[in-house]
Amino acid sequence: RGMGISPFPGKNISLMRQAGYRALSVFVFLAVIIYSSVSFALLLRRQRRFHGLLVDFINNMTHEFKTPVSTIMIAGEAISASGGEMTGEKRSRYGRILMEEAGRMRLQIERILQMADLEKGELRLNLEPSDIRGLISDAAANHAIRFEAAGGALSARFDDSSAMAEVDRVHLTNVINNLIDNAFKYTKGIPRVTVSVVSDVGEITINVEDNGIGMTRDQQERIFDKYYRVPTGNVHDVKGFGLGLAYVKMIVEAHGGRVTVESRPGSGSVFSITLPRGG
Repeated sequence: RGMGISPFPGKNISLMRQAGYRALSVFVFLAVIIYSSVSFALLLRRQRRFHGLLVDFINNMTHEFKTPVSTIMIAGEAISASGGEMTGEKRSRYGRILMEEAGRMRLQIERILQMADLEKGELRLNLEPSDIRGLISDAAANHAIRFEAAGGALSARFDDSSAMAEVDRVHLTNVINNLIDNAFKYTKGIPRVTVSVVSDVGEITINVEDNGIGMTRDQQERIFDKYYRVPTGNVHDVKGFGLGLAYVKMIVEAHGGRVTVESRPGSGSVFSITLPRGG
């Protein structure tokens, strides 16, 4: 007889297979447990971050609405206290204040509702041939007074080629206004912003370059998230709901375009929007 040779070789192979199956089952089970645990931890982390952003949004919204409501109440009380003896000039001035503050609140509410429509896919773009340079010139003219009052400058730079594209003029104008407004608000010193247009075959790129506070890599990855705002040390230091850049991204992508940002802390930012010409 040969020593060390099992009289049941087939049984040994079967036992080895069973042990292998059990080991594989344990491995798969552990892999599923680990995957589930990691997924749950990531989900919990995202939920906590979203909750924090949502709380900031509610705080900012409350702050944004509190100011016009207070102004409206003061103007209303002044009119009521006059007992009908208010002069026409004062009545007209308080009337303008009421209209302006009510208009501010209406615009904020419309912005929130537009974001809801975008997310539900219910917002339809009214595309029409438009001169992008004209839209930028109009937007720059609207912001010029703010920059001049701050001792800064807002300039527009165009190349010689055509800048016609199929766009929704209202929403694209809002996008440009949002980017210029952000560039102004996130500049600690004298604001200097340049809006330029570069035309290429089949597409047009709009660049908004500022000398603001800039952003870290992590902030750049989150800047287009809804409710997110670049921290400035004071939650009310820069007003807004954190919806502006989320709106920009959704509108640009609804046009079939893309938006990117290049930035470094303390060195300003460049936001770039690339749109297809369409048509």
